[in-house]
Amino acid sequence: MTDLHYGPATRRAIVEEAFSIAQGLSPQLIVLTGDFVVAGLTGFRHRYATRYSPKLFRWKEYRRKVRLLTRELGTLISDLRAEDGIYGVLGNHDHIEGLGTVLRQMPKELKWLTNDATRIDRGEESITLSGIDDTRRGKPDLRKSLEKHRDGAFRILLSHNPDVVLDENRALLGDVDLVLCGHTHGGQIRIPGWGPIRTCTKQQEHVLGLSKLGKTLIYTSSGVGNGGLPLRLFCPPEVVLFELKAVP
Repeated sequence: MTDLHYGPATRRAIVEEAFSIAQGLSPQLIVLTGDFVVAGLTGFRHRYATRYSPKLFRWKEYRRKVRLLTRELGTLISDLRAEDGIYGVLGNHDHIEGLGTVLRQMPKELKWLTNDATRIDRGEESITLSGIDDTRRGKPDLRKSLEKHRDGAFRILLSHNPDVVLDENRALLGDVDLVLCGHTHGGQIRIPGWGPIRTCTKQQEHVLGLSKLGKTLIYTSSGVGNGGLPLRLFCPPEVVLFELKAVP
């Protein structure tokens, strides 16, 4: 699941329904790829507002709102169950809304893979799960993330933004089997015969669904929540289930 955007544009019932669907699939592993909360309905960015109109913005009030939203979402996340754990990476809005606040309010059940990796063993098979910081607002280090646990039988990379394919070390993606992304919302509003109005990416080859980069599979989810306006058109939200099977 990705882009929960818990806040004014994505009410609690939507997130609860997504979590219920996910839990009903009995997943062995759950991954969340960024943009957990957004306190402003139209994506109003507090860092700009405090610079140009601090008296009007009410900084402390906004911080309290972010803290409350993250705490509420953290309670919902703590109820998720998966045998191999729950892992996450950060998105651009997690940095914009206040990274420290987001991290402090999230439950310990959510394990962060910020330029890091872990190995999951299942019988004789193993998976290497890597993750990088957001490519727009964070400090992504693809090389550091992929250098760990290189002996995994199947390699998965979590990246909030599919623009990871533009990383200066993108050649390293050739060693990855599957990249899981979000950020684009699939456009959120798509016009038949035209496509998405906006994806907020520098490239347009990997903005929705399954695509390939060489031998590497890339899946960009349309996400769970809404960005900006609480509206979707020809681009429904989704919870995605991947089934991995060992090849004899």
